[in-house]
Amino acid sequence: MKKGISFFLSVVLLLTLLPGSAYAAESGMGNFQRNGSYYTGLFTDVPADAWYADGVAAGYELGLMVGSGQKTFSPNGTVTLAEAVAMAARIHSRYGSGLESFAQGSPWYQVYVDYAVNNGLLPAGEFSDFTVPATRGQLAHILAAALPASELAPINSVPTLPDVDDTTPYHDDIFLLYRAGVLTGNDSAGTFTPNAAITRCEVATIAARMVQPDARRHLAAQGGAIQPLGLTRQLVQPQAVDGVEPYSDHYFGDSLTISADLSGAPALAYSLTFSDRTKFPAADQLPAGYDPEALLEWGKAPGLNVDILHAHGFTGEGAVVAYVDQPIGSYEQTSGINLHYVNNSGNDAEMHGPAVLSLLADQEIGTAPGAEVYYYAHAAWKADQTTHAECLYQIIEQNKSLPEGEKITMVGFSDNIDVTEANAQAFRDAVAACEDAGIMVWFCGEYGAASFLPLSDKNNVQNLLPELWWGNSVAPDMVFVPSAGRTTATTMSGASYIYWSSGGLSWTMPYMLGLYAIAIEIDPALTQDELRTLVVETAYDNNGMKVVNPVGFIAAVLEGVGRSQEAEALIQDAEARTRYLYAVMDTAAMTQEDLNAVGRYLASITDATVLVADASSFSNAEQLYTALQADAAQRGGTVAGVQIFGTPSMVPAFRVNYKVQMQSGVDDSGDFLTDLFYGNFDNDADTISNGYSVMDHFEQGWDVTLVPQWPVARLPLSKGQFTAFFDKYDRFVRETGLTQLELVNFSNPIFAQSRHIDDMGRFLNRMHSEFGLLDVPYRLYGNLDGQYPVTTKVLGNFTLENLAAETRSRPVELLINSHGQWDNIDQCIYVDGEEQRISLLNMDNINTVLNGAPYYLDCWTCLNGYEMENNLTTTALNGQCVGMFSATAVISNNGVNCDASLSDMAKSNFYYFYYSYLKALHEGQSRSQAFFTAQQAYGEALLADSANPLRGEGNYQFNLCNLLTYHNFGVLEPNASASFEANGYIAQAGQSVPKESTGSPGHGTSPSGTEIVLTDGNPVGEPAAVEYAENNMLQSGSYTIHGVTAQRLDNGYTRYTIDYTAPAGMSTCIFSPPNGDLFKIFGPITTGARETLIFDLEDQAVEESGEISISFNFNDDDRFFVFI
Repeated sequence: MKKGISFFLSVVLLLTLLPGSAYAAESGMGNFQRNGSYYTGLFTDVPADAWYADGVAAGYELGLMVGSGQKTFSPNGTVTLAEAVAMAARIHSRYGSGLESFAQGSPWYQVYVDYAVNNGLLPAGEFSDFTVPATRGQLAHILAAALPASELAPINSVPTLPDVDDTTPYHDDIFLLYRAGVLTGNDSAGTFTPNAAITRCEVATIAARMVQPDARRHLAAQGGAIQPLGLTRQLVQPQAVDGVEPYSDHYFGDSLTISADLSGAPALAYSLTFSDRTKFPAADQLPAGYDPEALLEWGKAPGLNVDILHAHGFTGEGAVVAYVDQPIGSYEQTSGINLHYVNNSGNDAEMHGPAVLSLLADQEIGTAPGAEVYYYAHAAWKADQTTHAECLYQIIEQNKSLPEGEKITMVGFSDNIDVTEANAQAFRDAVAACEDAGIMVWFCGEYGAASFLPLSDKNNVQNLLPELWWGNSVAPDMVFVPSAGRTTATTMSGASYIYWSSGGLSWTMPYMLGLYAIAIEIDPALTQDELRTLVVETAYDNNGMKVVNPVGFIAAVLEGVGRSQEAEALIQDAEARTRYLYAVMDTAAMTQEDLNAVGRYLASITDATVLVADASSFSNAEQLYTALQADAAQRGGTVAGVQIFGTPSMVPAFRVNYKVQMQSGVDDSGDFLTDLFYGNFDNDADTISNGYSVMDHFEQGWDVTLVPQWPVARLPLSKGQFTAFFDKYDRFVRETGLTQLELVNFSNPIFAQSRHIDDMGRFLNRMHSEFGLLDVPYRLYGNLDGQYPVTTKVLGNFTLENLAAETRSRPVELLINSHGQWDNIDQCIYVDGEEQRISLLNMDNINTVLNGAPYYLDCWTCLNGYEMENNLTTTALNGQCVGMFSATAVISNNGVNCDASLSDMAKSNFYYFYYSYLKALHEGQSRSQAFFTAQQAYGEALLADSANPLRGEGNYQFNLCNLLTYHNFGVLEPNASASFEANGYIAQAGQSVPKESTGSPGHGTSPSGTEIVLTDGNPVGEPAAVEYAENNMLQSGSYTIHGVTAQRLDNGYTRYTIDYTAPAGMSTCIFSPPNGDLFKIFGPITTGARETLIFDLEDQAVEESGEISISFNFNDDDRFFVFI
């Protein structure tokens, strides 16, 4: 039967006989009608619940496709280029005229090709052979021309795809059909696999969508707001440096010593293969963060959850296998292997032998450490395959002497039958003899070689890429196996281990043989072909590359023998260890360049699977939190972190009340924003989203978890600002390797004390000398002006010149403690007993002063992160700053004491946060992880302290407000190995829902200066003086209330005027005590001059309140009140 007749309707040739078919119809989509009659069972190989069943039915009823036989459709059969062109020609013809008049000749498809060329569907000569299977990309290219562009109008925004870019053939046609809703991809990320063969069921579905606009898919509605990041990665080809070549070997002879300066070549350094005896250049000639010992240790794990198999007892124990390779000699690691060794080679040891044996059965390295191994060494270097054959015959003879249940079941070769070597037929005959004797023979040539990205999570399949030498060719059933990023045993040059940055097919076979050994021990009846089939069927799909799935494979074997509970336990454990990072952004509020830059950063994260949560459809933090909470519960696994991109007007934050129960009275000082609640999903979203306060939490016994369970970071930039940031950050990562930076402190204690309790410099000296936790170079500066200079020995004063000098030439971590507001950091000095605040670093000068190298900035100051936008933090991040710790409200100094013992420090003292942060850095944690560790330690200590009575100093509620307000503004650290290039693809939403206002902020006015709005009432009578009381809590300085008056208005309001003089920089708040339930108004920042505060209040509200409270605040411990 001709192929064309088998695929296309022979009925097509009869269409001209149908009523009306002899007359041309108007052009249009109305020419496609479902006239056929499809029913379930028409094709026996199309199940009713198959994903493609509707597409097959539509294709049949539209007259576009028929069966491959009388009762079969062959859904997984391929489609030739000829058939694809014929499909396009028929669609084009029917659209234009309602007719399909094609008289088939020889070859049968020529009439369709001629039509396609003549009508502009296909360039002449584009394809030379129309009988070959069409790829998915070719089908998209051919069908995209079958209808006018107006009939393929976009219904989706698809700026990028995981595996299609401007270098992909036919990329314009592919994107056209995605945007039109005709193509949807293979997975939730939209992966297309353009080079894969297209199947009949896929063609039926695509053709039906082509001619039925109502059947097209809206991708956003299909995918939801939270989807895995689509990404592509590829290993880089580094440049040689001073004779050191990329991917070169350094484990024997002269190569053991590397003398080149590699400090500027991180990709080259990570490409090197080396042993534990390799001599590297001095640390200053290695890339920042490059640690050969860590790489060598990391390389030992097999990865891909093999350790879960071992933990469940699936180690290969009870299985008996053989391996034929080069001699292994004698080395310490073999002591743990159940080994029988026969050496036919005449040599003692070669590199290859110990490596493959360790990959098979070593206790730390191997996939089957419990297997019994018969190892036969031969002289592979002779290139005579009789040496292979002789070993196989010895194995056959060995088996004759072994009892049943202890016989060798399979033998592995890191080799293949090679016709370029002598006596290949002898080897072939020996293999046949083995198989006749019931012994499977495995070769490495049937696998693909894959490399783990350096220091990545080996259990995340996304971190495996084809080895660089392999290229991009991927056969449909080729399964890739880890071969690089592995450490093996060795005897070379007295070494014990070699780390392989680039392996080869040789290293794939022992990995697989170990898995086969485990499988055959579970089910001895499995044949070699059945094992192969199970490996393919259970393989991971990593962007179109099949990767062996050890847990899935063994689970399938267990299922086959009725051990489903054990299979499910394996799968559950593998799923439970999956780590997810939520990347939250409002894609509609960002430019495509923003999304590309963010995508590149996210694609470089290798310790978690990135899930993009599009906040464009959420109007407030409660909705977003609920969506994340539900998604995490459904996925299982472990949340690795939450990374937020954008200001709160893009991604909502939680607004909470600053309300604290003191020993006497209540401190109610307005509202502020926090991201802390995104650090766990244990809370009721309504409770934390609507008026949460620390005081109410404890007074009312709310069940709210405050201690985070994973890191949270926010990069609070606005539309169009992300590309520049990540360009800067990429350079910073390459330069520093994300290692811990030198620490520079500028300490400006704010209390009028000769021996300051808030001197960070003295605390850092303790961290170094007393606790031994500060092991990077650190330098101290401090305020030397006024009556109360720092007493700690410092290098210089707290000046702009010293700040600039410290950041001019190298990246550093700056730590500043002083007074602060939303727009500046003050220098605080005392003159004649009076506090003076001088704006030092502010929004106008920070990017001029700190304009040298990139830097981290840790601010123990108030309000520098206020409202998470348009503040000192966002200004710095748009300069050279690559990460900033700052507060969105006042940082309380309640309980602060830099001289406290460690046990006392844990009792509501903010220094305990920095103790925990620096301790975590000392232990090797990244900056963001250390910040999170400090949050946990500080929070847990505060909750423990909450069992104690409230204290005047060391009040746990003030300190819990610190926990809520102190933020990591920046990004969680990516992989810094520089050994690969990555792109992440983030689709842009059409529009963003408006973000709800969550109330008025407190602890200072908004950056634009919120003004009190006066009513339009008219005065009634004369203003009168009003009695008032005062409560002075100022730590320094003074204020004067010159008078308070009230003026009745004719609209039910009274206008109040306070005539006062107060220190500059104080925020003002008018509220009904104790918490502003009846009214709360935020006034301007004080100027330091004599001025008036004028505001209107409703008489009924004042009468109900009984009192008006006006607070003037520097911070919780530095303020005064006026009570009317």
